[in-house]
Amino acid sequence: MNTTTPSLNSAPSRSTGPHGPRSPRRSRQWAAGARLGVHLALRARSWITLAVVLCTAVGTVSLVAALSMPHIIGERTARAEARSPYHQLQENDQPAADQVSFGQRSGSWNGEPVTRILLSVPDNPATPLPPGLSQWPRPGQTIVSPALRTALDAGKPDRVRDQFGQVIGTVTEPGLLHPDENLAYVAIAPDVPATGLTPIDGFGRLPDTTDYGSFGDVPQLSGPIRTLLTVATVAICVPLAMLVLGSSALMRERRRRTLASLDLLGVPARTVRLITTAEVVLVAVAGWAVGVLATTPLLRAAATWPPEPAAWFPSDVAWQGGPALATMGFFVLAAIVTALRTTDRLRTHRAPRHLARLAPLTAGVGILAGIAAYPWAPDAQPRGWVIYLGIAALVLAVTGLAWAGPVLVRAVGIRLARRNTPWLALGSGRLAADPHTGTLGALAITLAVAASGVVGAITGQIAYIDTELYRTDPTRSATTISTQDLPAVREALPASATALTPVTVTHIRTRNGSTHPLTNDPFLDLTVNVMVGDCKNYLTLVGQDPTRCAQGTVSLQPSPFPNPLPQGGSIDLALRQTDTASGRPLRFPLPGQVLRHEALPGVAGTALGADLSLLVDEEAWEQAGGPPLHAGTVLLSTRDANTATVRAQALAADPAAEVQSDAAAYSERLQRTGHYRGWFTSAAIVTLGVATAFVLVSALTTLIERRRVHAYLGIVGVPPRALGRAWALYSILPVLILLPAAWLLTFLTDLGFDRLVRIPVRIDTAPYISGAATALLLTLLIQLIARTSTPREVPLDALRTRE
Repeated sequence: MNTTTPSLNSAPSRSTGPHGPRSPRRSRQWAAGARLGVHLALRARSWITLAVVLCTAVGTVSLVAALSMPHIIGERTARAEARSPYHQLQENDQPAADQVSFGQRSGSWNGEPVTRILLSVPDNPATPLPPGLSQWPRPGQTIVSPALRTALDAGKPDRVRDQFGQVIGTVTEPGLLHPDENLAYVAIAPDVPATGLTPIDGFGRLPDTTDYGSFGDVPQLSGPIRTLLTVATVAICVPLAMLVLGSSALMRERRRRTLASLDLLGVPARTVRLITTAEVVLVAVAGWAVGVLATTPLLRAAATWPPEPAAWFPSDVAWQGGPALATMGFFVLAAIVTALRTTDRLRTHRAPRHLARLAPLTAGVGILAGIAAYPWAPDAQPRGWVIYLGIAALVLAVTGLAWAGPVLVRAVGIRLARRNTPWLALGSGRLAADPHTGTLGALAITLAVAASGVVGAITGQIAYIDTELYRTDPTRSATTISTQDLPAVREALPASATALTPVTVTHIRTRNGSTHPLTNDPFLDLTVNVMVGDCKNYLTLVGQDPTRCAQGTVSLQPSPFPNPLPQGGSIDLALRQTDTASGRPLRFPLPGQVLRHEALPGVAGTALGADLSLLVDEEAWEQAGGPPLHAGTVLLSTRDANTATVRAQALAADPAAEVQSDAAAYSERLQRTGHYRGWFTSAAIVTLGVATAFVLVSALTTLIERRRVHAYLGIVGVPPRALGRAWALYSILPVLILLPAAWLLTFLTDLGFDRLVRIPVRIDTAPYISGAATALLLTLLIQLIARTSTPREVPLDALRTRE
């Protein structure tokens, strides 16, 4: 019986199967190899190992945060659905006396958007309370969110009372989308006229899903915004993963020396790979564990950090097991593959295929360029596979950039090494001999610039999509008030306010008195938009001559589409469709000319609905015997009155009125995705921090090798000045080679997804400027470390240095 103690250099017999008599010996060899790998990781006494652990930890935090975005969106959407009202519809359904009526309005306070929920509450309501409320407010009372309560406490009491009445409580967390939401539940008297109020049976999901129901507005993210958020996630995760994987390369030199020693001792190749695997797995798991432990407190703290404070509740950013396990699996598997590739190079010497390493970068950039250059039709929507292809191309391009970086640097180094200039030949020759070590810092800079550039471009696109309609010129912006008590609101506002009331078209005649075909159009209300109001004020608002109102009617054409009404004919109008059956029709002449003008932008254009076809002066309406106008929309230019003052005056006259302004609408839509944009902006900042730490570690790691090379070249008589210039070239040249690739990647991603999500192509220069500034600062940091660590004399002790 063989009782020899198993050793690392005892090769297992090939004739012994996995279940043969010698399988325990093989198990002991594997256990011994694993113990040696763990011993090397724990007893290395190297700050490089600590740096790799910290890089992995920071990468874990950032990747888990980025991968948690679907959970964050889902939590906010779930709270929005929980407070969304429903109404079960039955045949011949009539509102019950104990039902609460619900309506949503937009508002503003000190320039910040406010969501106003109007409630008409009966004496004994049967409708259950919405989430976040402990009681129903009574008429004249309001329950507000904590953020709005803080803002109201700092305001003037009279102004608060005019807009919100008596504040009696605050909304708790289940009823808020985010901590800084401005929300107000305002109760009005049941006899106050208000449009858009619907009797409701409850909040959340219908108890019986087979019933029909009317639901409130759930703020879902649109398809283009979801696409751009996915692109931003990829732009953060892939470069960050490449940085963390690159950190394992910092241990390459020490690992090579250790494995060379084991090779000289005759340790089998399988055992060497086992030792290497155990070492890198322990380092990766240690970094992952530190990152996981720090994820929850850091994410909760990040919820209160700029640029978007108070954006998330603790439940939104709670620890997620799925992203954490996926991150661990990725780090461990990638570290093992990277380490095993290093051990294979000790055994086999295959001819490198440099051109093959350029294939992923070329393919990814080519696909992005094809998407950006393809002549998409203006009204055509790209298929889903095109969007996924663009995202896959971005992943391929970023991964290919990290893989092809050493190849590009080596090619340039070989060409420059042929020059006769000593310092140029030394620096470029060193890059050609060992491009992997020389490009570590440059790759970190390039990946950080690419990540921050793509995220900056994508967040700009998201902001543009949400606010495009309300990016108005301040000189043309307006405030709109929709009300059921038009006389009271008009009396409270300045004389320059324009009141408009939509009316119904009953008959259209041509110039010769025959019936116009539009009369029988089933979509007449959508084709022809007629309003009654202050004609002179309206023409002044749109920049036209108010004297055109002398005839009593004005035909308008505010868009490229022609006015559908016949010139010189006549039109019969009624205030409501039910008015056509009683009394004689109100007939008005149609002008012989059409007034063309620029359409009103922003909230004013939205309030008018379709293009205004005909405007009837209110004096002509009264002379024709028209009924009084009680409901309508009031337009007021922001140049004529302060928006906050107008809002207070209008709500004091009609608490159920809806007051909108371009500034408030812009802020409200900007806030819809502001938290997501802030989240990715913070992630991009963290990525820059990881890159900075990686650059520092890589620069400090090369100091020992640099001192050794400095000593060798100093002995043979190379001047210190030439050595300094050579090391400067060694640090700067890879950045200059790889940085244009990062800018090209940012440009193609920005341009391609601009066209895919159907927004005007707009290239923002800020990501490129910030990327150039980041690359310059990090490169100067590398140079500073190199200059301060370069000895003035030949460091002979460096020849005996061992790590």
